[in-house]
Amino acid sequence: MSWSNNIKYRYMLYRMGYYSGQAGIMRRFLGEEGSWKGHLSKTKEYILDAVARTGTQKVRILGSGWLLDIPLTELVNNGVHVTLVDIAHPRQVMHRYRENALITFQTTDITGGAIELAYDFAKRKKSNLGAFELIGSLSGLSNPFHFATDELVISANILSQTSVLITDYLLMRGAIKPADVEPISRIVQANHMNLLLQARGVLVADYEEEFFDESGVEVGTRPTVFIPIEKGEQVTRWTWTFDTKETYSDGFRTNLNVVALMLF
Repeated sequence: MSWSNNIKYRYMLYRMGYYSGQAGIMRRFLGEEGSWKGHLSKTKEYILDAVARTGTQKVRILGSGWLLDIPLTELVNNGVHVTLVDIAHPRQVMHRYRENALITFQTTDITGGAIELAYDFAKRKKSNLGAFELIGSLSGLSNPFHFATDELVISANILSQTSVLITDYLLMRGAIKPADVEPISRIVQANHMNLLLQARGVLVADYEEEFFDESGVEVGTRPTVFIPIEKGEQVTRWTWTFDTKETYSDGFRTNLNVVALMLF
């Protein structure tokens, strides 16, 4: 399946909010005035440590996006070949790095087909039947990649996002009910985790939101990941100061709890 130049798939991503979501990430990053710096630095340091531990010369980045959390310059300067994988690469990123021989762009759906399944399901609007049909189809998806034995596969801050844009779209179209969000998310996220377990995987993922009122008192939490995080090596945790402007959850500041681990 070629996503980059196929009008059907580009229209699908437009309708499902992938392009606006991608732009929204950059707007939030710029609007936070540096509050993301600590989280992004920790993610980059963790990736570099994983590369150093394995001595790999090949890295595949899943859901690479704007590369805000990817130490691309350091990797390339060390002679590492980097494959950037996304369903819709930002044009600015492709323009900047298209001539670099150590950087390859791969345009594909890292969910292995969940996006198209959800889009088709929403068009048929079978909410009266529940999400059982969709969940069954999602469970049958397979790994869309053929990983080399000597490459490191990195999932950085995308595990929760593999499902959230799908479920947000299905809810907006009235194709599922709120109670369906968790089981759908669980399947999509489990598929992503299984993909990493089939490779030499590195996972950095937010797993919980924390909400604070204007006086700094925590008023609640909410999970962003609905599957157990596999036990791995070099487990590290930190907090991401995600939203200080109260635009993500109206009236509350939001932090994300993050875990990083190596699955090899």
